Amino acid sequence: MPEQLRVLHFINQFFAGQGGEEHANIGLSVTDGAVGPGRRIDALLGDEGHITTTLVAGDNWVTENVDESSSAINDAIKAASPDVVIAGPAFNAGRYGLASGAVCEIAQSLGIPAVTSMFEENPGVLAHRTEVVIVPCSEEVQGMEDALGSLARLAVKLGSGQQLGPAAEDGYFPRDIRREGERYASAATRAGDMLVARLTDAPWTTELRIDVPDVATPAPPIADLSKASIAMMTSGGVVPKGNPEGQVRGGSTSWWLYDVGGLPTLEAADWESIHRGFYVGITNENPNYAAPLDVMREIEDAGGVERVHDEMLSVSGVGTHVSDSRRIGKEMAEHLKKNNIDGALLVAT
Repeated sequence: MPEQLRVLHFINQFFAGQGGEEHANIGLSVTDGAVGPGRRIDALLGDEGHITTTLVAGDNWVTENVDESSSAINDAIKAASPDVVIAGPAFNAGRYGLASGAVCEIAQSLGIPAVTSMFEENPGVLAHRTEVVIVPCSEEVQGMEDALGSLARLAVKLGSGQQLGPAAEDGYFPRDIRREGERYASAATRAGDMLVARLTDAPWTTELRIDVPDVATPAPPIADLSKASIAMMTSGGVVPKGNPEGQVRGGSTSWWLYDVGGLPTLEAADWESIHRGFYVGITNENPNYAAPLDVMREIEDAGGVERVHDEMLSVSGVGTHVSDSRRIGKEMAEHLKKNNIDGALLVAT
């Protein structure tokens, strides 16, 4: 029997059982063998591979300390000497997706193939899709089994030196790579066939996907802030204590307005954050961390702005689909325009 592939697996602190957001800043640790979801990957690899090493690190530590984390992860991968690296799956956890993509790129810089998995709207896809093999997966952990199966399958293929087939066949996000090879007809004929298919509503597939980036034209600068009305906006899920309106912790489809007129600050006794995507302990000790009303009042009192809008716009931004985000942003902008607001201070997580 051929020798088993040596597999290195990267997971974040949550899936390693080391804690939630309050431990997102922990540094790198190295463990022999499989941990957490890696145990299932090990089983799915069967006789073809074995997780020899697991790297665990906090999402914040990887993404916020790039030089330090990149160096440590690079050294750990070198020391483990794997045949292939698996990261995640990260689902729709943005920082986990960014960290998983970064680990894969580090592995590839060492000549070691790598694969990860995440939801299509994870920012890790946007950041790493063209450089890393990323398998689509569900938004939530209910799709864990399918994601792990795909990771194990592609890890075996990559680790054994096989060339991946087209993205649509092997089940990963397109990397915009065009390989040499024979086609059924000339480019002109194929283009004509696609045009006819489109015009007749027949199935067709483009050979070269073109992503047109969203471009937001910035508004002109406010000429005189001292005469401006400024609104406070937050995607940090700041709500009145007890969340009486039932704002969701993530995956928002609505946004909320809260009356802050006359308040000098946001008191911890009266306000909290219900956001599920970051450690809210510091915010719940001081809600102004995510919606700095206290500082805005100081600026207002000093004449830096004419007034702070009496209503705060709030949403929990984590896991919110792009389509919902666009709609929510448009609705917020319409509210500001209707109330003659000149500008907004947006605090994001």
